[in-house]
Amino acid sequence: MNTLENKKGWALLSGGKDSTLAAFEMSEKDKLEGVIYIDTGIGLNETKEYVEDLSHKFDWNLKIFKGYISYDAYVLKHGFPTPAGHSQIMHILKLDAVRKFISWYKKEKGQIPLLFSGVRSSESTRRSGWARRFQFYQGAYWDCPIFHYTDQQVWKLHYEYQIPINSAYGIIGKSGDCLCGAFGNLVEKKLIEKFYPYLAEHIDYLEKNTQSKKFNIWGNTNQPICALKGKSNSEHLLCSECSLKTNQLVSFKGSEIAPAMTHN
Repeated sequence: MNTLENKKGWALLSGGKDSTLAAFEMSEKDKLEGVIYIDTGIGLNETKEYVEDLSHKFDWNLKIFKGYISYDAYVLKHGFPTPAGHSQIMHILKLDAVRKFISWYKKEKGQIPLLFSGVRSSESTRRSGWARRFQFYQGAYWDCPIFHYTDQQVWKLHYEYQIPINSAYGIIGKSGDCLCGAFGNLVEKKLIEKFYPYLAEHIDYLEKNTQSKKFNIWGNTNQPICALKGKSNSEHLLCSECSLKTNQLVSFKGSEIAPAMTHN
């Protein structure tokens, strides 16, 4: 897809380290038309604010999209998503929002959009067989500009570029844009209760009011890590941090990465 080299695109910005770095580097190369934040309805307010602040700081054109069905509506009717149902909830919360953007862009510009994703080969190999730098998917071109970067490179560049880091990394070890619970566990739930009580209260409301008797608890697995290997292309592109261990947090100081203290 050499024709994409000079084309400007939109970065999917979740507030995670990878999507943030991808957006920043495309901006530095004058290839960034704007950034897209997907409001899943079950993310941290702090993460959305981080994306808004980052967009303001770097003068990025921010668009926020949602899916057609809300997380609350889904859970109240069907119960909380499980590992087996991750693909379905991901389609509802994220892929439908991306489809909305693609439709909007084609109507506004009359062109096929280029989307930048923060997916990297070192992570996607563990998650999926779909790993590739360029592809055409869901009616759009996709480019993963930091595809070959290692974890160490990503954190080091954040430091060198002086990119603010999402505070959620120091608490739950990931961006927090989508805490649907499909791969949630007790550790993650306790962290949410302690540091994000507003979200814990909302989860508690859904647990008490869902019509499902079988899936009425947020976090249907005791596994500390999910395994998305063999899952769909959409999961590969849109749920890049589902494979992070919630009990192995990360802190960043200077150019060094070290395990953070676990919050009890």
